[in-house]
Amino acid sequence: MMLAWLLDVLTVLVLIAQAYALTRIFAYWLSLFVPSAKYTLTQGEFWTTLALLFVCLMGRAVIGYGREALLSRLGLSVVQTVRGRLFAQLAVLGLARREFGSDGALASKLIDEPEHLMGYARFEVQKMTAVTTPIILAVCVAYYNTTASLILLATAPLVPISMAVIGIATARKSREQMDALAQLGGRFLDWIRGVDTLSRLGATDIATSDIKDSSEHYRKRTMSVLKIAFLNSAVLEFISALAIASVAVYLGLGLLGKLPWADGQVMGDYATALFILLLVPEFYAPLRRLGAEYHVKGQAAACAKAIAPM
Repeated sequence: MMLAWLLDVLTVLVLIAQAYALTRIFAYWLSLFVPSAKYTLTQGEFWTTLALLFVCLMGRAVIGYGREALLSRLGLSVVQTVRGRLFAQLAVLGLARREFGSDGALASKLIDEPEHLMGYARFEVQKMTAVTTPIILAVCVAYYNTTASLILLATAPLVPISMAVIGIATARKSREQMDALAQLGGRFLDWIRGVDTLSRLGATDIATSDIKDSSEHYRKRTMSVLKIAFLNSAVLEFISALAIASVAVYLGLGLLGKLPWADGQVMGDYATALFILLLVPEFYAPLRRLGAEYHVKGQAAACAKAIAPM
């Protein structure tokens, strides 16, 4: 997990280099059409910058692949370990396993629920990344424009606050969804075991109706969890879009010299403004991803509580 976090930090540094290369190329092209945007770049420097951009793009892809491979391997290891311990405990319990539910519910706990533990490591890594990445980018932006950095730091807490408010119900809804799945599995297994008896009695319609009702109950629980997940994502996207727009408006007015407290004074140049705008979306990206991983974390926590007694 620490190695995955270090790869995230390295990704941010590569991102800054990528934004720098893009800014140099854009500023050079802009100077060809706008005489006031003076920015010189020799042919050798242009190709060097282009090569740097290509290396950064490829580097981010490779680093991202390495991070995903690490976390996927870690998640699979956790799932296999927990499932193995559950099977071992099941053998020890024997008939006492019925204290933990029917065989269908136990099958769900052993086969399906450990899968939800796979994403918990991603949440823990993303939690660290959501702290370090904004700090690194805020320091980088502050070097060129302190006000833009302050806008970023002032709006950043809105994302985790909204995520926490919406995510309170996530664990409870996830637990209800898993209980509905376990109930569906238990009912299905019980009806399958007695299918011969049901056929002789002509009562298969009762079993079909019962499974249909359980399936509908599980569908409603699943949709309630998805509604929370989509609401969380929508709120995070809205807050980050407002924050990005605030920085963009500030920089635009600064370039035009129309800031209320500095009327007539041009703040910075086009290259600096572009460099900051390229970094601003990445400032909020880890926070938005943390919101998505928070939903996964809620499912993992609910799963852990369900299988801990066994």
